[in-house]
Amino acid sequence: MTDDATSAANVDRLATLTTKLERESRATRYLLVVCTAANIAVVTFGVKVAYDWLPPIMLAHFMEHMQEISMTWHAYEAGNARAAGAKAPAPATTDGAAGK
Repeated sequence: MTDDATSAANVDRLATLTTKLERESRATRYLLVVCTAANIAVVTFGVKVAYDWLPPIMLAHFMEHMQEISMTWHAYEAGNARAAGAKAPAPATTDGAAGK
């Protein structure tokens, strides 16, 4: 073989390898785009499900403590009723011994 034939074979081989590398890199880019889109879709779905379930979870949490909430509500109502029925507030003292 001559040098021209060897260099022509090397050029052809290099062109073939370049074509294969380009195809593989294109496939890798497409796969990367598809995987990224799938990842974004899964994260978006997870956030949507979390926000959909948030109100029922909060409601269940407050239903667990309904007795305490009810007692606090009635205490405030009783305090407001006493405050509305009082004619004049007790005078404030500096020693903290009011009402003794």
